[in-house]
Amino acid sequence: MLTPARNSRELRSTSSNPLYIPRVKTKAGTRAFSVAAPTLWNSLPVSVKSDRNALSTLMLQLATEVENF
Repeated sequence: MLTPARNSRELRSTSSNPLYIPRVKTKAGTRAFSVAAPTLWNSLPVSVKSDRNALSTLMLQLATEVENF
């Protein structure tokens, strides 16, 4: 399950809707969906994450970011 990151203080990064990345002890654990998905989401530019109304634009930008990941 993907969960939003929670901070005790209001940070600038809060506006980018970061996801919580669970800690893992092995390299194999970093490839798990529960770790890889939030890592990828948090690495996307805010412009990609905020363009939720234009799905086609979002998908094109996401494909570009995934290729560069």
